[in-house]
Amino acid sequence: MKLADQQKSAVRGWVKAAQVESEVAQALRIMATETTGSPFGWLSGLLVMLRSASVIHQAHHWQSKGDVFYSDHKLYMRIYEDSQDFIDSLAERAVGLAGPALVNPSLQTKYQAMCVHKTYEGTKVDEGPNGMAQISLQTEYRILEGIKIVLGVLRQAGVLSDGTENLLQGIADKHEEFVYLLKQRAVATPYSYAR
Repeated sequence: MKLADQQKSAVRGWVKAAQVESEVAQALRIMATETTGSPFGWLSGLLVMLRSASVIHQAHHWQSKGDVFYSDHKLYMRIYEDSQDFIDSLAERAVGLAGPALVNPSLQTKYQAMCVHKTYEGTKVDEGPNGMAQISLQTEYRILEGIKIVLGVLRQAGVLSDGTENLLQGIADKHEEFVYLLKQRAVATPYSYAR
């Protein structure tokens, strides 16, 4: 799918205006550029983030222990299982809008590994129950930031359909629910991703 010069210019302008890009915006931009270079490539980056978050929550489900084992085990299972339908819907939407390059398994896996690695960078091998809750919460804040960024890029490029906006808002709604659940569980500490 070729973009009109006006759309390309709008996307470049948005990215240029965000010179002080957050870590999430930088990652999404890099992933988008490698997949298609079109605004729809940002959907591929968001898909990577959602899949990475699911892997993180599932690992926490397996790693749960201690006095809060049962409740944590169930909480993380609920989060990673509830996210699967949205992952599938976003992948199908991306393919429908811009083709199979957006779900290229090699690129998806490459960036998914990078996201998971970045999430755990600087942490201990065993963060314990409270550390895992904080990591999961931070991951969810990043997802919400990513959704906001992708909505902005697609809107700025003039390619955000009502259906795609509705899908992304639905994903945001579900992940806001996850933030609520994790905030109830997590030890209160400030996070830079909190809005």
